[in-house]
Amino acid sequence: MRRALISSFLVAVVAFACAAAYAQTVESLEREITSMVARLSKSLVAVSAVAERGGRPVSRSVGCGVVFDRDGRILTTASVVGYSKQVDVVTDDGTSYKGTVVGTDPASDLAVIKIDGAGLRPVTFSRERTLKPGSWIFVLGNAFGSLPSVSMGVVSGLASPVKDDTGQDLLRISIPINPGDTGGPVVNARGDVVGIAVGRISFNPMSLPAYAPGTLPLGVGIPQASNMSVAVPAERALEIANEIVRTGGRQRGFLGVRVVELTDDMRSHMADRTIKGVVVTDVVPASPAESVGIAPGDVITGLGPGRVQSVRSLLETVGETKPGDVLQISYFRDSRLITSRVRVTPFRAEYLHQQAAAKTNPEDVEARIQNIRSEIQRLEADLKQLESGR
Repeated sequence: MRRALISSFLVAVVAFACAAAYAQTVESLEREITSMVARLSKSLVAVSAVAERGGRPVSRSVGCGVVFDRDGRILTTASVVGYSKQVDVVTDDGTSYKGTVVGTDPASDLAVIKIDGAGLRPVTFSRERTLKPGSWIFVLGNAFGSLPSVSMGVVSGLASPVKDDTGQDLLRISIPINPGDTGGPVVNARGDVVGIAVGRISFNPMSLPAYAPGTLPLGVGIPQASNMSVAVPAERALEIANEIVRTGGRQRGFLGVRVVELTDDMRSHMADRTIKGVVVTDVVPASPAESVGIAPGDVITGLGPGRVQSVRSLLETVGETKPGDVLQISYFRDSRLITSRVRVTPFRAEYLHQQAAAKTNPEDVEARIQNIRSEIQRLEADLKQLESGR
């Protein structure tokens, strides 16, 4: 009996000690996180821009930004800045500034703005080229207008099957990007910036088998939402930001096609099973690709001086081409090789949203409403005529 009591007492003591140690660990972790957020908040700003139409404000975008040099330059997203030349910037202590837009890179959805302010503290960008899946990360932002806000999650990996429109891999994170968080820094446990949050992935997992691995474009044909988000890796974001500072904006070429890898299964249905290239799934209206007759189902095998081996090689070739240059393009259609020459145009974000916008254009909606009203009025008139004739 005495031995049992002693054993129970020892178990209770050990359990108490473990609980106390766990509580101390949690409290220590909490202090480190809150300290990190407080420190990084000095480099965090809220960014808002007003879109105008006909000289009248029609919408307001709100996001986040992070100071990346001591000259008051701030890295944010092109989607927040839009076409504005000036934006409103508010620091964590409530100080307001008028920010000047230095330039944008719509393809990566990054932008640089500049403010003249004292005591701005730039963040430290991580030089890690590879982040291990499962690494703890935090997104600092301006969620729902609350600066600073913080969310915690883990790295899911590089963004296969999602890439941006230049063919570059994005960082997948298991943290939803709330309204106002766009443009905010993704930081590791040390407080170093490992990426810039650019958006939230929405997809229907049931649609993924239709695409070759690693080729699903961001935001294409994907109706369902998820809790997965994407960020531009830190090294690449800083490279683009510095180029925007030097040149006033990053000029990329644009072809206007959505493509997927040509898989062995697709190739087995073709007359020539040795074809290498990428398959066109969609063509943007009024784009260079449409102007030379490229259509969904075509297999692009060559662009410029080289052959097209993958989605990335095609997008990188186009992205590195100077707008206005003419490239030779080769593609197969119905077992027939077609060669044409296409003039690459400057990349513009609205190209990518043209089809979606056409489906929800307010003018189109209004026109449909007017047609419905006219049809109702006609039916009412016919009904009255029928009733009066009885």
